[in-house]
Amino acid sequence: MQRRSWDGEEESKLRRALEEARRTGPFVAEEVARIFGRPVGSVREKVRREWGADGVAAITGDRGIPPESMERIGGGECEYYPPSSEEDHSRPPPLHFKSPCWEITGHGGIAQKAKRLLVVSDFHCGHRVGLTPPKWQAGYPDKYTELRRRYWEFYASTVESLKPIDMMVVNGDAVGGKGASSGGTDYITVDRVAQIAMAMECIKFAEPAGLVIILGTPFHTGKDEDWEEELFNRCCDSMTLNVAKLGEEEDVIVNGLVVNCKHFIGSSQVPHGRHTAIARDRLWNLIWAEHEQRPKAHVLIRSHVHYFSIAGGSNWIGFATPALQGLGCKFGARKPSGIVDFGLMHFDIEGPHKFSYEKHELPLATTPAQPVVVP
Repeated sequence: MQRRSWDGEEESKLRRALEEARRTGPFVAEEVARIFGRPVGSVREKVRREWGADGVAAITGDRGIPPESMERIGGGECEYYPPSSEEDHSRPPPLHFKSPCWEITGHGGIAQKAKRLLVVSDFHCGHRVGLTPPKWQAGYPDKYTELRRRYWEFYASTVESLKPIDMMVVNGDAVGGKGASSGGTDYITVDRVAQIAMAMECIKFAEPAGLVIILGTPFHTGKDEDWEEELFNRCCDSMTLNVAKLGEEEDVIVNGLVVNCKHFIGSSQVPHGRHTAIARDRLWNLIWAEHEQRPKAHVLIRSHVHYFSIAGGSNWIGFATPALQGLGCKFGARKPSGIVDFGLMHFDIEGPHKFSYEKHELPLATTPAQPVVVP
C-alpha cells in the first residue's frame, strides 16, 4: 500500500482514540489500521512519533513493545471504533472484549487479567447421540438413552467447573437439522424449534458473559434458512450478554490474542494427514491479513470433523476441536473409519504471547463393539 500523509481529521480521530484508550482500555493496532485503511506499521509509527510512550501505552498486540514499557491507568471498557460513513463497511471487524484488559501492578509495569474462553461445537441437538439437556432425556427412550445421559453429565460438570466464563464460542452445528440423509430415523426429534430450545439450554447453562455463534454446515443448520440465526436471536433476548455476535467466520480478540473461529475444515482418512487442513487455513489467514481484510490470527479454531487435532508453529497454533455429538449416526457408523472425539476446549488468556489451553474429553464416548464369538 502506498504511504500517504496523515490529514488533520485523521490525526484528530487517532488522538481521540488514544485518549479514550488511556481512559477505558487499550485498543489493538490492527483494528485502528483497518479503520483508517492503512498498514499496521503506519499506525504504530505515527503513535510512537507523535505521542511517544504515552501513546504506546494505549496499544496492545504489538510485538515490538515489551510489557514493562507500557502502563495502564484506570478501569472500564475496551471499545471498538466503527468506521465512519465514508469508510469501508464491508470489512468484517474483529470482536473486542468490553471489559477491563489491564490491571495496575505498580509503577512501570502491568499484568493482564486472564480471560477464560470456552469453545464448544457440534451439539447436533435433536440427534440420538447429540447433546441433550435433561428435560428432553426422558421422552425418547432407546438404546442410546444412557449415552445421552452420560454426555450431558460430562458437559454439565465440565462447564460448571470452568465458570465464570468470559466468552463462549459455539463453533457451528448447534442443531442437527432435518436428518434428510437418514429420513430422520436416527433422530429423537427433527423439529428445529425443539432443537433450538435444546441448544439454547446448553448455551444458557454456561452463563457466559459474551457469546459468539458461528454458523455451521447448511445440511444441519438449514439450506433454505439459518436456524442458528434464530438460536442467536433467542439467546440475545433471554440472556444478559456484554457482547454477542453471529457470523460465518469471526475474529475474537481476547487480551490482544487474536482467535480466528470458523466451523468448516477439511478432513482426512489417514491420521497423519489431519494436520494439513489446519496449516492450509493458517496460510489463507496470512494471505487475508496481507490484503488487510482480517487480522493475523495467533490461534485458529475449526470444528466439523468430530476429532481433535493440533497444528502450529513458533508464533501460531490451530485446532480442530472435539465435538459434542457421540458416535451413533448412520453416516458416522457406516462410512468413516476414524475415532470420534467427544469434548470441548477452554483457554485462559493473559496476552497474545501468554495463554494456556486444555482439552476436556469423555474417552471413547460410545457403546463398545460386541464381537461375534463362534461357538
